[in-house]
Amino acid sequence: MLAGAIKRLDITELLDFNRPDWEQSLSAAVERTYANSKPDYKLGADYFVFPRGFFTDIPPLALGRWAWDGWILWKARKQRSTLIDNTPAVLAIHQEHDYSLIQTNGGLPWLAEEARRNLQVAAIRKYFFLYEATHCLTPAGLKRLRFQKLIF
Repeated sequence: MLAGAIKRLDITELLDFNRPDWEQSLSAAVERTYANSKPDYKLGADYFVFPRGFFTDIPPLALGRWAWDGWILWKARKQRSTLIDNTPAVLAIHQEHDYSLIQTNGGLPWLAEEARRNLQVAAIRKYFFLYEATHCLTPAGLKRLRFQKLIF
């Protein structure tokens, strides 16, 4: 299974897809934003690629809320599947936005009701992150990662 994380970016104007350099311009904006920062993407996964039928028993999780990505990563590792973090090789961008649509009662989005419910429904002893991948896809190719014995 492939999994990856996004780069968050403030996009303040419409993208003109008719411009021949729109993609290079967007990539340059990402480079400027992340040039001097330490990657934080290992704390969550934002997209997944897996074959049809790979998951047969996904609990009723609220997508895009805390714990749904951890459950997906946990299940892949529990099935002893190869889990590839392709973040270094794929530039995926998420437009930065507020979380006003999530009812948090003044709290943080990941503590909203859907997140609390996800934690209960997922019912896993350990939350999994991208740093627990078995492999990493880099621009130079696939690299096997060393990892510690996992607790399921």
